Amino acid sequence: MVITRKKKKSLFLWISAYAVSTVFIYLAAISPLFSYSYLTANINYIKLFGCFALYILTIYFLPMRTDKASSYLFYLIYLITYIPTLMYTWMNNMEMRYILYFTVCIILIEVMLSGNNKDISFRISCGKNILLLLFVVYIVSSLILVIRNGGINKSTFMIYQVSSTRTTNNISGLWGYLLNWCAKSFSPMFFAYFAYKKKWVWVAVVCIIQAIFYLSFGFKAFLFSIILLILIFCVLRKGTDYFKLMPELFVFIHIVSYVFYKFNITKLPLFTFAYRTIFIPAQCQFQYFEYFTEHRFLYFSEGIIGKLLGTKYPYSLPIGVIVNQFVYGSDFYSNGNTGMFSYGFADCGFIGMVLASLVLIFIFLVIDGSIKNMPIQVVVAAMSYQMFILNDTNILISLNTGGILWTIIMLIIIDPILMEKGNKSENRRIRPLIRQ
Repeated sequence: MVITRKKKKSLFLWISAYAVSTVFIYLAAISPLFSYSYLTANINYIKLFGCFALYILTIYFLPMRTDKASSYLFYLIYLITYIPTLMYTWMNNMEMRYILYFTVCIILIEVMLSGNNKDISFRISCGKNILLLLFVVYIVSSLILVIRNGGINKSTFMIYQVSSTRTTNNISGLWGYLLNWCAKSFSPMFFAYFAYKKKWVWVAVVCIIQAIFYLSFGFKAFLFSIILLILIFCVLRKGTDYFKLMPELFVFIHIVSYVFYKFNITKLPLFTFAYRTIFIPAQCQFQYFEYFTEHRFLYFSEGIIGKLLGTKYPYSLPIGVIVNQFVYGSDFYSNGNTGMFSYGFADCGFIGMVLASLVLIFIFLVIDGSIKNMPIQVVVAAMSYQMFILNDTNILISLNTGGILWTIIMLIIIDPILMEKGNKSENRRIRPLIRQ
């Protein structure tokens, strides 16, 4: 099913309202508070009209197949990655070349997801036994990780200072992989699965483990992922108009963030969503673009593909630190991570961005093709956190260390488990998620 043209016009208004709210929150709060970190306002009205034209173009091709999980997942990427970057471009008079590259990649993904593509299907047998084993691994690994890291760190209760108190000295190598897999893959997957099965005790166990991860390691993303998981699953579970609700929700967050900031209640919502989730990644994209416009590309040398290709990493520090020192000076030491598209540019320019887009398309096609019996709310709830992570991580790294691959494998395992005998045709989508 595809959303009607009339419905899409109304969605255009809500997405536009979200875009306007990002501009408002940036100019009214983010820029005044964080201008010291180059989040300044340098408006170029000619570029504003250029960006508006690109926005209209991407809206036109936006995939909204209500029977495809890929449409729901890509929609998150579009809202939290593309829209803020587009707004940031003209508000800071950034070079248009990067946003043009970005737009081409977005339209490529949109066109591929909107068509009737051939399914890329995988199947795994003995699903129940494998799923039980993975759940045991998740519980045991989580317990060991927290113990190895010294248990709960009391300083994490001070959420504003938590960044300076993170402790992962005892977590490296395979343990570092396990931490990412547990927090970013196993936790969202088991939350979605148990919530769908209405096993609320196990849902609570998963949420508690995720909260303990935050209290031990100090990563705020672990804590706020619980809220994200609950919110998205509830929205989809009730058959709410997801495509309309998500921009509405983000507008509401911006309004609440501004009110709390203006009346000196707290800056936490402002810092968590507007600053850290959407505008810092947007800024980092242009910083990477500027750096690699002047310096040689990495040619995938940071990861396993570089080892296979025989490319040597040219720096002694992580690339995020190198880029930050390029921007803020050699005395500045902080790892400025960026999203999948700018990491693609860092690897080999525009071609790298296209390659990253193709990898994302392949992931979406595998999800759409392999998961035939699972309700969409399970798939989207399980994968939504990963879509947020892609705004801050290389897609190839996310597949491996970030846990996207594990999430897809578990979805393929669970898919036949959720199939109701004799009712396969109705079990695919338990109810229309978009009211036509």
